[in-house]
Amino acid sequence: MSQVELIDGIMQKSTYSKIKLGHRRLKLSELEKFLVRLNARVQDLEDIFAQQESTSYELLKEFREVLDSPNEIAITRFYKKIKPMRNANVDYLRYTLMIENHFHKHYDQISEPDKELLFDIFRDMLTTDYFTTVDFQFIGDFAIILSSNKYLFLQIVDKLSILDFPELYHAQKTFQYYLPQALTNVLDILIDQHSFKKAENFLRVYRSYITYFNDHQYKIMADFFEYRLQYFKTTSVVAREKILEEFEGFISIINHLFPEMGQTKQITTSFEFLKGGKIAKDPFYFFRKF
Repeated sequence: MSQVELIDGIMQKSTYSKIKLGHRRLKLSELEKFLVRLNARVQDLEDIFAQQESTSYELLKEFREVLDSPNEIAITRFYKKIKPMRNANVDYLRYTLMIENHFHKHYDQISEPDKELLFDIFRDMLTTDYFTTVDFQFIGDFAIILSSNKYLFLQIVDKLSILDFPELYHAQKTFQYYLPQALTNVLDILIDQHSFKKAENFLRVYRSYITYFNDHQYKIMADFFEYRLQYFKTTSVVAREKILEEFEGFISIINHLFPEMGQTKQITTSFEFLKGGKIAKDPFYFFRKF
């Protein structure tokens, strides 16, 4: 299907150009019309638009490949390519910021991300009708920095709390990869901040995700967060000791059943910090291997 055929009767070419450049986001009504035209249900249309522009699509593929198999040569080469282009397209800006976030501490050639640019992107997300795959990836990657702006963070939390999981179940697999990372990091931060009411509600959202996607890894994570939440909520020493006793049994089972799972070591370390009466220096922050 050509670009003209795709947008005919849905939007003007000038509007399409603004969306392609990241100067405007799709409205929900427009999304629904595109889905009907493409004979699809829920799709991540960012990839479809990117394929209309070969440069954008190739950069998207390269960005994903670089993050999937990171090494200094590939990372720095992509960064030098994308950084001068970041003002031309909001997605290029996102790629640049995500590379900076993950790797500025590893490689001298890579700068630290600009917080104000990050916050502007999050504010833009709040004006849209829905989150995209790249939004979920962005939230997951920058959850810690986002939480430093409490008002903005809680607005994103509220928007994540009304996601329609039955619809997302039929979306691209990339949704199912980046969405749980975003939910995991946000929930961990809510607990760390002792925002207990928000955390309790968000844990219900998290368990709803598990119901629809049936992933044992996130069932384990949900139980882990339940123990941490209950531990921090109570002020009773006796109650905390009981929670730690149950938590220790849970940790033993996880280490026995899933010794090689990426989260097992992190969950165990978190428990050991609680048992030792210590506070971790950094939030749990969902895994990404380098």
